[in-house]
Amino acid sequence: MGKREELVSKLRGTPEGLPSVEEVRAMLASDPELKCVVCYARISFDGRVKHAHGVEDQHRDMTETARRFGWLVVYRYTDNDKSASKENIVRDDFEQLLADLAAGTTPDGYPIHGVMVVNDDRLYRRPSDWERYLKAFTT
Repeated sequence: MGKREELVSKLRGTPEGLPSVEEVRAMLASDPELKCVVCYARISFDGRVKHAHGVEDQHRDMTETARRFGWLVVYRYTDNDKSASKENIVRDDFEQLLADLAAGTTPDGYPIHGVMVVNDDRLYRRPSDWERYLKAFTT
């Protein structure tokens, strides 16, 4: 696994140091204001160097914003070097995000109360993807 793939792999899934699902559920029971959010980062072109800093920067910014609001980031989805405007491109983590939103939980069982992106064009470019996202989010 190359350096870029290793970094992108670390930017996916449950963040390190997150309390267990049971602990998070207990935290939610004791603090109804607490929100569990997931973060989605995407960049179309990783540049000539291919170092994945674009998605890394997005995740860092979202984590800092979540912390300021008192939200708990429970999962990260990352589609590096993948266009959202081309129909023939499959964004694996976007598809996983939609499935998890429809289920209401992350693959590890953490509840999802919201989704963070640095800008809406990171999430979707085509109206059909926006519609699919809304359907999953409101399920």
